[in-house]
Order: sequence, then C-alpha cells, then structure tokens
Amino acid sequence: MRDIDRILDLAAKLPAGLPDSGALEKLTREYKELDEALDEGDILGAILEGGDVAYYACKLLNLAAHRIDRVAGNEMSIGVSDLIVACQAKYALRAQPGNPKDDAAEREAVRRALNLRGGDAID
Repeated sequence: MRDIDRILDLAAKLPAGLPDSGALEKLTREYKELDEALDEGDILGAILEGGDVAYYACKLLNLAAHRIDRVAGNEMSIGVSDLIVACQAKYALRAQPGNPKDDAAEREAVRRALNLRGGDAID
C-alpha cells in the first residue's frame, strides 16, 4: 500500500491533482500506448507506458474511493486502502474451487473485513 500512497502523493502535486475525473480515459489511452510500444518492439518505451498505466490505475482507485466516500457522507470514511481490503475479501471467495459467485457472502466478507455495521448506506 505504501507504493500506491507514494504515487498518489506525487499525483496530488501535479496539475490534474486528485481526485482526477479523467483517470479512466487516461488509463485507457496509456494502455493503448503500451500496446503500441510492444508492437514496435520498444521494451523501454513499454516499461515507461507500463509506469503510466500504474500511475493512472492508482488515480482511478483514488477516484473510486473519493466517489464512494462522498456518497457515504457521515456513515463512514472510505479510502484506497479500504478498496484494496474489499478486493482481497471478495476475491478470496471467488478464488475458491469452482469460482463461486455469491453476492451475499461477498457482502458479508467485505463487511467483516472493513468492520462495517449494517445500515441503509451499506446494505
């Protein structure tokens, strides 16, 4: 998580800042540039573009957390680290044999992982 925090600290100092509402479009553009570099056999260029993909992926996580946090209001505070915890809780279930998809179990796993109580905003 420290790596993501370091990237977001840098992002906050740059002109687009945080949250960046254009993060998804920029991520998509950078991924296309990664493909182009790979198609040209430009490995160093691909690594640079891969770094851009990482940067905008972090910014997209930040935007998602910001949007959730804004809607949650006083109910809770949500950050990027909470989204990582939720991801791990959900996909630990999905990674079981047979790739089970059980929304109720996933919701409960995330609720437990984030120590959330029930309520209208979270149910």
